Amino acid sequence: MVNKLIFGFGINDSTNPITIKSQYIKPFYIWHSMLRRCYNFQYKLKIPTYKDCSVCEEWKYYSKFLEWFNVNYIKDYDLDKDILVSGNRIYSPEFCRFIPHFINSILTDRGNDRGLYPIGVNYEKSRNKYKACISRYGKVNHLGYYSTPEEAHEAWRLAKIEYVGEVARAYLFSGEISEEIFDSLIARDFK
Repeated sequence: MVNKLIFGFGINDSTNPITIKSQYIKPFYIWHSMLRRCYNFQYKLKIPTYKDCSVCEEWKYYSKFLEWFNVNYIKDYDLDKDILVSGNRIYSPEFCRFIPHFINSILTDRGNDRGLYPIGVNYEKSRNKYKACISRYGKVNHLGYYSTPEEAHEAWRLAKIEYVGEVARAYLFSGEISEEIFDSLIARDFK
């Protein structure tokens, strides 16, 4: 697979093995998955949130990604492209960090599964009100009923900021995230 174009973009220019017992090794798997998210048409149809994502020219080459990976990888953490700059669409050494999977999961907005109303909002016909809810630690918490979807969404947004801050502080104090990641989480404004 050396020097074969992957997803029409990536180049495995490394002579190191990329598999063990027919399984990709971790750095190659992460690099390959990143390329798939950005350059595989079928994947983008299935998960359109990656529609405008790309990989920087440097990481086109597996050897360059591997160098960065070997310095930055944290076991069982997820590669995240927009933890430092919310909405970033480019995978690169400047923007990417490894973060705990739990933090990554609470930042995902699942915009394609939302429906008619803003995130955190459902219409409850029997009450003729908009209900605001937030998921905290895997459990749905009801935040109240509101006259408009905008009011319900604002209740969700404030609860989300509080929840992310709580989680960020716990991870910082336990040494599981850096101050750079903590600062980014605390500064994040959910819309």
